[in-house]
Amino acid sequence: MRHARVSTVPAFALALAAACSCGPSADTASSPSPTAAVLDHCLVGTWKSVSISGGLTIAGARVNLTGGSGELLAIAASGAIRTDDSNTAPLTGTATDGSVYRIAETGKGTGTITVSPGRINVTLDQPTPITVTLSKNGT
Repeated sequence: MRHARVSTVPAFALALAAACSCGPSADTASSPSPTAAVLDHCLVGTWKSVSISGGLTIAGARVNLTGGSGELLAIAASGAIRTDDSNTAPLTGTATDGSVYRIAETGKGTGTITVSPGRINVTLDQPTPITVTLSKNGT
């Protein structure tokens, strides 16, 4: 599966929603309450990233990033999630000035995923043991 990500779990979840267009299951076809939409049944399961791409702006310059294979995300029907970045490859990219940026994630976390019209919300339980490290030219 290919997906886009700038930060840890939220964009991964968004990409899953985009990739998963199987529609509502029989048990989610009823109207959800106005305060919470039902997770699409095809989001439920364990997902592993193959390639992640995205970008961020640093000092006014866009840096495109690629990498990130190996991130695991498990989504339960209840909306509970587990993420495991133990074997996630770093994302790397080069800015227009030649600076090389690297984002590495490590650790495992838990949280919840909820949906509302046009939006997926991921909340990691706090404190989270996931560490995100940004380096420039190896520092």
